[in-house]
Amino acid sequence: MIDALPVENYETLKYLLNHLLKITEFREFNRMQISNLAIVFGPTLMWTATASLNLALDMMQQNIVVEALLNHFKEIFVR
Repeated sequence: MIDALPVENYETLKYLLNHLLKITEFREFNRMQISNLAIVFGPTLMWTATASLNLALDMMQQNIVVEALLNHFKEIFVR
């Protein structure tokens, strides 16, 4: 799915995720490890266009996706 993004969206997502990973380098000072960044940015990056019956489940899934993108950044974006 990432490869199917338009080039502009792909590059923007890559840049943003790379920046978030740089933030995690200072996690001992800012307490922003990958899981916390996923909680903060999950709803912003993975918002839904339709109303949901289970907001908590949606947020959990959003966090999982963003966390996976961050954890697997090199495999997804570095080629």
